[in-house]
Amino acid sequence: MLSPIHQQAFEAESWLSATALAWLKNKGLNPLLGTQEFPYDRLQSQAARRLKSYSSEQRTVLWKALEKQYIASGIDPRSAGVDYLAEENCVAITTAHQPNWLGGPSYWLHKMLSTLALARAMQAACPEYRWVPIYWMGSEDHDLEELGVCEVKGRRLEWPGLRGPYAFGRLEVPKMEDTLQGLRELLGESPYAERVIGLVRESYREGLTVAMATRRLAHALLGRGGWLEEVQPLETPLLVVDGDDASLKKTMSSVWEDQVSHPGLAAALVEQAQKEWEQQTGSRIDFHVREYPFFVLDQSTRRRPETEADLEKARAEQWAHFSPGAALRPLYQESVLPSVAWLGGGAEQGYWALLQPLFARYGVEMPLRFLRPSLTTVLESDWLGWLTLGWSVEDLGRNAQALLDEWLNHRMQERAHPLPDWLSQSETIQSRVEEFLNPLRRALVENDASLGPALGASAHRIQQELERLAQMDRKSFRKKHRPTLDEAGKLLERMRPGGQPVERREGMWNVLAVGGPSFLGDALGLLNPVEFGASSGNPWHRTAVLR
Repeated sequence: MLSPIHQQAFEAESWLSATALAWLKNKGLNPLLGTQEFPYDRLQSQAARRLKSYSSEQRTVLWKALEKQYIASGIDPRSAGVDYLAEENCVAITTAHQPNWLGGPSYWLHKMLSTLALARAMQAACPEYRWVPIYWMGSEDHDLEELGVCEVKGRRLEWPGLRGPYAFGRLEVPKMEDTLQGLRELLGESPYAERVIGLVRESYREGLTVAMATRRLAHALLGRGGWLEEVQPLETPLLVVDGDDASLKKTMSSVWEDQVSHPGLAAALVEQAQKEWEQQTGSRIDFHVREYPFFVLDQSTRRRPETEADLEKARAEQWAHFSPGAALRPLYQESVLPSVAWLGGGAEQGYWALLQPLFARYGVEMPLRFLRPSLTTVLESDWLGWLTLGWSVEDLGRNAQALLDEWLNHRMQERAHPLPDWLSQSETIQSRVEEFLNPLRRALVENDASLGPALGASAHRIQQELERLAQMDRKSFRKKHRPTLDEAGKLLERMRPGGQPVERREGMWNVLAVGGPSFLGDALGLLNPVEFGASSGNPWHRTAVLR
């Protein structure tokens, strides 16, 4: 069971980037800014517009492509709900992410839960449409350093297969025995540990591609008959669309041709938007677009086009092995899907904002873009340890070193004979020394002005000696309490590793092994983007204890 203990608006968070903060404060970008209730009406109007621009041919291509993808992944498309996409009134709430190994950081799961929650809320509010939650899987990404690792309880479980410039989603899952054994050791005797092991084993079957395995994992958690449905009914389950699909890429032929024929076009349009962003916000987004903002795929290898022959080959094969880069992926995604809204993180919001001229060039309307909610899950044992150290709910999210220093200072002041407060800082020590020596200075200097420098040097030596004694005392006290400080440091690292939200580092497996399906049901409510700060229009970051 997840018990919420803390929440706050994103703009109060210390880790939020300047880009995300600028997005939050810009009414033209943040659809919640200045509103007093969630904009159901805007989503409803957006759905009507999207259906007018989304042809039956586009719908048929998507539906048939997804049907084939699910069959190839070993999932029955009918029972999974793929046929919902064939309905003329079907629209999508979308999020996007790469297929990280074993799901990667837990915000992969959080993104999908938020998307599912928003789709459910819209289905209840506007039942004249079928609102389908979609996870668009960017399976062609080849950044293995980022994609090929999942942390569990601080330990890295790394991709055990081929390494190189490969489209990660195309690689085949290798033997899993070592990975499963490592996961079993980390999860120990947790209540749902064996179910988690079984889930990973069934999802990552040897010989499947990583993209297929990722779809199986998402389906087993949030799809029809999955873990979430054990605790909450799903009128419309999550669907997973892989963009690495020849039939879907073919629908974008005119766009790909335009990009190939006009090198530097995308870069120029993004730079134009970059200047406008700087004028509006005073900040610059770190987003570089190359002359050719795409790659070519050769079997599993993903590389930049090197010769004209690469481009001619892409044309001849009807763009099946054409791979859009970061600047073209959102355009491709939104051209294929009947999207009404899209949820993403702060960095994603920034670079999406720069892509508006690209969307305009090809007549594709951008969806309403929402900053996804964030969730930190704390195990009950860690929360009890937090309280034992004397920290409060208000201390969540504060700088770790500041908390440790304050803890040490409080313990030092609780001693039977604590040092005076003025010994804690150089400035106050200097002030006290000056206060003590002032009467002497007046007497000596009045007698002989040449004694002034000598008195100043003596004052400096006294100050240095007092600082040295205070440091020795602090060092001795720290040594005495080293075991407690070490444990406190480990606790802080578990709750906010590297000073970041835990969802950006730690995978989902430990909390799933402890909480099981009920964790998903509770997290679905806590990650619902409909519940937001009415006064500011900002989404919440919530912290909850898993009991």
